Amino acid sequence: MWFAHAIGPLGTYVRVRWEYIVDLGECPGETGAGESPLVSLRGDSMDDVMVISSLDPDMVDLLASSGEKSICVCSYGR
Repeated sequence: MWFAHAIGPLGTYVRVRWEYIVDLGECPGETGAGESPLVSLRGDSMDDVMVISSLDPDMVDLLASSGEKSICVCSYGR
C-alpha cells in the first residue's frame, strides 16, 4: 500500500514522499547512513509512533500487542 503526503498552497498538491510498511521487525541490512530507502521505526519513540500512526493507525496496536519492537518502512522521496 502506498501513501502520498501532499504539500501545497491553494489546493495545488505535489507528491513529495511515498511510504509503505514492509514488515514487523528491524529492517534487514539497514546501515543508518541514508543509503537505503528502508527505515526502522521504533515503538518506544513517540516521533516514530506518530509516523506509524499516519501510515496505518491499526499498526500501532499491532506493534504494541506483538513481541516486536519496531517496524520496517520503505520510504521514497525523503
